[in-house]
Amino acid sequence: MSAYLRSCDEFDHAYGCYQYALHKMLGRGTPRDMQASLKYALKGCELGDMVSCQHVASLYEFGGEFGAVGIEADSQKALKYYKMSCDGGLQVSCDTYESLRQNIR
Repeated sequence: MSAYLRSCDEFDHAYGCYQYALHKMLGRGTPRDMQASLKYALKGCELGDMVSCQHVASLYEFGGEFGAVGIEADSQKALKYYKMSCDGGLQVSCDTYESLRQNIR
């Protein structure tokens, strides 16, 4: 797990950022920390990993509903990151984007 953190922090490897974000969300080999999950998913997204963008979107879509302590649900931010992920080619994000967009009208 520390290899993911190192690949993200030292080498700006987007996949490492996503994997570390996932580990922090699930508490796999590290204490569960949703703020850190968001931080590393944002970095992965900025580095071009569309699954990271989708992860960010889902954290904003649901906020604390699924134990994302300290993350407020924000539909507009969720839409922004689902759209980024969709534009990057992740079809599931396109579907979720459209569904969420319809539900907040």
